[in-house]
Amino acid sequence: MRDINKVILMGRLGVDPILRTTQNGTSVANFSLATENPLSKDKDKQESDTTWHRIVVWGKPAEWCQQQLQKGMPLLIEGRIRSNKYEDDQGKTRYTTEIHTDQVHFIHARRKNSESDISAVEAEESLAN
Repeated sequence: MRDINKVILMGRLGVDPILRTTQNGTSVANFSLATENPLSKDKDKQESDTTWHRIVVWGKPAEWCQQQLQKGMPLLIEGRIRSNKYEDDQGKTRYTTEIHTDQVHFIHARRKNSESDISAVEAEESLAN
């Protein structure tokens, strides 16, 4: 049996991507993605549970993300989970979990006859490593 580490998330960009360059010259972009899960099935209540995900994009796609993406944009992310362990300034062991992306997709709403009637969500722009 082969192991699988695959994540697909659809949410909104929490911050503008931050682009850095590694010592060997590889570009890396970091940003957060918010996903919401409704807490209540009652349509009158506006409760939801927001989860924030750390997203990492490498190489040319990282540069593209920094140039094209802005806070609040809806995105579909495909990638894999990666956990890291480090020591903070006080010597405490800390853990982080990140999504290292394989693909980043813009999400566009397709409109029907009226401006306010959104019938489908479609990933029209995509970027693969």
